[in-house]
Amino acid sequence: MAGMPEDDETRKKLWTLIAKHTIDAGGEIKDAMNILKESDLLKIEDILPFFPDFVLINDFKKEICESLEVYNDRIEQLKEEMQDYTQSAELIRADMQ
Repeated sequence: MAGMPEDDETRKKLWTLIAKHTIDAGGEIKDAMNILKESDLLKIEDILPFFPDFVLINDFKKEICESLEVYNDRIEQLKEEMQDYTQSAELIRADMQ
């Protein structure tokens, strides 16, 4: 049902509500992790605020590490883009002189 809307924003909101309800209803951590996998839109940081304070971080270790790897890859990609743009700007400056 949550996968039916065509726009990602609406789908993400619906999946977030499903995850929140699951966690609030006392669902197990594995249930929440299954929602992450099924949604393909949510990340661990989207649902962490819904868990009680006493939940052990070790229960999320794999998902947190995966999320950090994705962010690290994105940072590296952005660094490469910045280098490319810097080189292009330098070439344009050199051509203008």
